Amino acid sequence: MSSKSWKTVVAHIEIKMGRIHLFELEDQKWFPTFLRNYGTDFLQFMSNKTKMYKPVVPVIEKGLKASKTNQIIDLGSGGGGGLLWLNTELKKRIPDLKIILTDYYPNIPAFEFTKKEADNFEFIEEPIDARKVPIELVGLRT
Repeated sequence: MSSKSWKTVVAHIEIKMGRIHLFELEDQKWFPTFLRNYGTDFLQFMSNKTKMYKPVVPVIEKGLKASKTNQIIDLGSGGGGGLLWLNTELKKRIPDLKIILTDYYPNIPAFEFTKKEADNFEFIEEPIDARKVPIELVGLRT
């Protein structure tokens, strides 16, 4: 095939490909809670051990400073993600940091574990929809 023919094929593919709408199984109401919690627990473990959120430390610090708050409202916390590690890093420069964990399907055992590990964590037991955050939840939203 000539290069012109390839360009036509590629252009054709790009035009025909639409948006693929995928969903996360654990976000479905019918998904078993024990499997959802297992998944979020695993993500918390991996993100804390790999320090995958290291690049966002300066971004969050800048956001806290710009919003003149010491409080993070973590939306869609799952099992707490890499927040234990991230908290350790942020508290070096923001000693009075507070983090509130929320989720549409809160993993309460994971939230309790996180709170036990670091006393500046709080959590909300009721479901919080990240698209409709209650006005009283004030802070930097992550």
